Amino acid sequence: MNRLFISAIASIATIATAAMAETTDSGAPCDVAELSVYFPHQETELTDAAERAFLAEAEEIGTCRIAQISATVISADGKDTYEADALSAARATTVLSALMSAELASPDHMIPVNVISLGDASDEAAVPLARRVDVQIVPVAALSS
Repeated sequence: MNRLFISAIASIATIATAAMAETTDSGAPCDVAELSVYFPHQETELTDAAERAFLAEAEEIGTCRIAQISATVISADGKDTYEADALSAARATTVLSALMSAELASPDHMIPVNVISLGDASDEAAVPLARRVDVQIVPVAALSS
């Protein structure tokens, strides 16, 4: 019984050490990545700059095992709350699809999405900060440090 217990402890220590030693392709440690994706007024498709950002992030943390992903969608460019909700849903879908295309997420990832739909915020509707999706990607190694 003691041998089984010691063996299990040794296995757990090995797994924990491997997760903590996990690094990116460039040799950097696997840290939490945060990415903000901005959308043009009333648009739901990624810009070329956003697509490049996803590819760069995928390249940076490509070898890290991902533990969790979360997203916050902010839409203040709808004519009303209903339209802002629709924009938020479409933008979230676009970003989550891009995460999967960049192989940062897989269909089995549970990705919580927080939606902040502000409706028509008048002056804010022209501000890119009010039309974005913030994504946080947490590698397994970042959880153990």
